[in-house]
Amino acid sequence: MTTIDTLGIELWELVAPVAMVLFVLIIGLLTKDFAMRIAKGLAFRYTNSFAEGDKVILDGEDAIIVKIGTLTTVFGITKADGTYAWRYVPNERIPFIKLERIIFTNV
Repeated sequence: MTTIDTLGIELWELVAPVAMVLFVLIIGLLTKDFAMRIAKGLAFRYTNSFAEGDKVILDGEDAIIVKIGTLTTVFGITKADGTYAWRYVPNERIPFIKLERIIFTNV
């Protein structure tokens, strides 16, 4: 005859391995996503295409690369009304924006 106490222990013995597998799976997926974000940031940082201080065109606006970080790149943009703003772009979004490096101007 099983009592409630032994039934609880037997149930925990069945549920504990499943709970542990789910916990490890969730931690693994979170770690993978974070590692991918860091890898994309480092790839953008160490490419020779762009560097801090470069004048660029970001989605049709003149900008300067202020800082290339591990997870985020900061662009300085002068708006049409004369204000200067920083735009923070996550490095995993860099391939999806239109980013052009200004080589020279004819002005």
